Amino acid sequence: MLRHLTGAYALAVLLVAAAGCSEQEPDGSAKTGPPETVTILGATSDHKKYMQRHFDQWAKTSGIHVTYVTSSDFENEAPERLRSADPPDLLLLPQPALLSQFAEKGDVKDLEKVGLFDRDELGRRMRPGLIDNGVVGGTLAGVPLSLNLKGLVWYPPQAFRKAAYQAPATWEQMLALTARIREEQKAAPWCIGIADGGATGWMTTDWIEDLVLRTAGPEVYDRWVAGELPFTAPEIKRAFTMFEQVALADGNALGGRGHIVSTTFPEALKPMFQSPPGCWLNKQSSFIVGSFPEGTKAGSDYDVFPFPAPAGSDAADGSRAVIGGDILALVQDRPAVRETARLMTTADWFRQSRAHEGGTLSAFTDVSPGDYAHPVDATHAQILNRVRTFRFDGSDSMPPAVGAGSFWRETTAWIAGRQDLDTTLRAIDASWPR
Repeated sequence: MLRHLTGAYALAVLLVAAAGCSEQEPDGSAKTGPPETVTILGATSDHKKYMQRHFDQWAKTSGIHVTYVTSSDFENEAPERLRSADPPDLLLLPQPALLSQFAEKGDVKDLEKVGLFDRDELGRRMRPGLIDNGVVGGTLAGVPLSLNLKGLVWYPPQAFRKAAYQAPATWEQMLALTARIREEQKAAPWCIGIADGGATGWMTTDWIEDLVLRTAGPEVYDRWVAGELPFTAPEIKRAFTMFEQVALADGNALGGRGHIVSTTFPEALKPMFQSPPGCWLNKQSSFIVGSFPEGTKAGSDYDVFPFPAPAGSDAADGSRAVIGGDILALVQDRPAVRETARLMTTADWFRQSRAHEGGTLSAFTDVSPGDYAHPVDATHAQILNRVRTFRFDGSDSMPPAVGAGSFWRETTAWIAGRQDLDTTLRAIDASWPR
């Protein structure tokens, strides 16, 4: 196995093997006595198969047996597990707000204080500013590992070519394309669905966050996410009205308001793959490739363009992006847990365990576009390479009562037509913890 490994990844394996190996099993794996076990708790199962397969392979040499456990109710289950008699050793958190909550309670370790990582060293390997998403109160509480790129619009390229449509480069061009599709194709331009059980509405927040960052800038975005700027502020309300202009105008979204709030995001995009398309444009993050119909191919069945900013704005060059992703945090400080954490921050680990699954990108710049098995991931990595200003998903960074509560709930009520926009914005502001 070691001949296939390079750099820091191979060194991590060698160090662990040297520390615990006294002899070899018949299959060549390390014999270390009682096996070391490490448990990781994460939020989603999308990447479990690839990660677990690689951890199982690593165990043959390292003697460390890693189990990746997922929870569909991570926000509630993770705090309970941390308070239990058998807490996980590591967390893969989807929300900086949760990381802050755990760090402030002392549930996760200061990674610099325990000597596991150096913030500056990690920051130099990462895309600009990403390391800040792991910092809580001046301490390094977590390490961003993987990313999904939020600001993407998917479309059917063959139908586009036949209709002589081109991917828009500006917000104004996208509005013009929307109108042209509606009038010429007699079909809904947009495929939109925000239903997701108890998490219904999170997809709307992605639209708003992208629009705030692109139109108002990173400083306003940061103040808004921190609760210093209300949802009723003109800069934030503008993002909602721009979303309304595209998604809620008559004829723009397949099925209208009722369909939007009752349809899941994977179901919403399926008509895009019909011939002719039942809808033509779908805004969704890079991870959505895992929900595309089996057998569809990038470049022929689907393609993607960056969600555009208004012409002439500072973001019109594609230099700003909202991202989501996983943040690694240390709960138990044991040698085997440390080695697992070190392993997971190497470029080789990402290449061998995550770069093959599709829809997942690395936070580290030493993973290049050519390292991805899926061609559309290489495209996303190229888009990331042009970004100079990153911001983490705003709703994931807000207090859970807002980001995973009123922001989802009130915007869903607005889209469904149960309340107007001003009522919606005031209700979200009123829910902010004071």
